[in-house]
Amino acid sequence: MQLVSAIGGPMWRHPSALYFGGIDWGTGGGQPLPRLALLCDAGPEADRLATALTRIVAQIPPDGPAVTAKQYGSLVVVAFGPALAVDQLFAHPNAAEALAQSPAFTAAIAQTHNQPLLVGYVDMQRIVKATDETIQHINQPEPTAIWPKVRDALGLGGITQGVWTSGFDGKDWCEESFVGTNGGKAGLLALLNASPLTDDALAAVPKSANRVMAGISIWLAWCGKSAAASSSSTRAWPSSSTPGWPA
Repeated sequence: MQLVSAIGGPMWRHPSALYFGGIDWGTGGGQPLPRLALLCDAGPEADRLATALTRIVAQIPPDGPAVTAKQYGSLVVVAFGPALAVDQLFAHPNAAEALAQSPAFTAAIAQTHNQPLLVGYVDMQRIVKATDETIQHINQPEPTAIWPKVRDALGLGGITQGVWTSGFDGKDWCEESFVGTNGGKAGLLALLNASPLTDDALAAVPKSANRVMAGISIWLAWCGKSAAASSSSTRAWPSSSTPGWPA
């Protein structure tokens, strides 16, 4: 329990991030390693957090995956990969290579909350590329044949990126999301290619409703903003003060 507190406490109190950057097929001593890292700018608690994470990493068997815990000033990192590879990423970071400088990320985040407390981001094209590379390295007939069909059926090539943000908007809590596309409308994107709700559909919602969900389960009422959704079905959740409304 003390170990959980030593790790969870600083990460709750300080900016933290978890990132996945594909699979590394070259530095794992023959084993594929995920480019996966947990970061925390722990400030004055950095020493204590680094000590706790190092203690956990030391328990990994010698023949287990390479995992490194290191401290760079106030930044504490635990990542898959040998120490040298981790140092190359975090000892002298290149600001120009940071996610905050990525045109895809900045374009997506600009569509959402301007001061988020929480951010989730997916670069779908990089995920598709990483999956393509994984299939090539596996080099098995069945995955090689199935993956392109799944990729194309889902229309993943048409999704560029997605971002979700959450934070305060004045006194209110606001959550916003954005999905970028290249104009394709196949697979999953076909679900979003629907007409907006009609005024008659919205008029059926009682004033006491505190949430509205329609069609393909896109929230319509969030921080006073609306989104387009399918009008195939509409359901409202009223406030607890409304008696007799069906569940």
